[in-house]
Amino acid sequence: MRKYRESIWTNLWKSLFLSSLIGMFTILIIIILFSAFVYFLTDNCDNLSAFTRISLIIGTFISGLFCGHFRRRKGIIEGAACGILIYMVILTFGIFINGSLLMSFSIKKLLLSAIFGGIGGVCGVNTKHSKKPY
Repeated sequence: MRKYRESIWTNLWKSLFLSSLIGMFTILIIIILFSAFVYFLTDNCDNLSAFTRISLIIGTFISGLFCGHFRRRKGIIEGAACGILIYMVILTFGIFINGSLLMSFSIKKLLLSAIFGGIGGVCGVNTKHSKKPY
């Protein structure tokens, strides 16, 4: 008989870490796609900050969506926590690259991460699980 194994989604910190990892992977994929778009189709690099914000919004939304969908409780709080965790990782990388905290810190990115992570968490909690295994 199989032993009972605890799901990764029952532990808060493991689920926040996994959801944030999925969100960061999504951000990376979207940034690669946007950079390929800019490199191959346009010569204008003025829209890069908008593209990075769009990728941050989509990544934090996906992160909150995963956390809310599988944990099924406290969607806005845990989604916002996923967004803030993603922002902290981005801030840490920015400090290492730029060399100063003031150049890397952006309240806009923090608010975008927290708000859209919370929205994703709410959407994830309100999605239905299918009863039929496909």
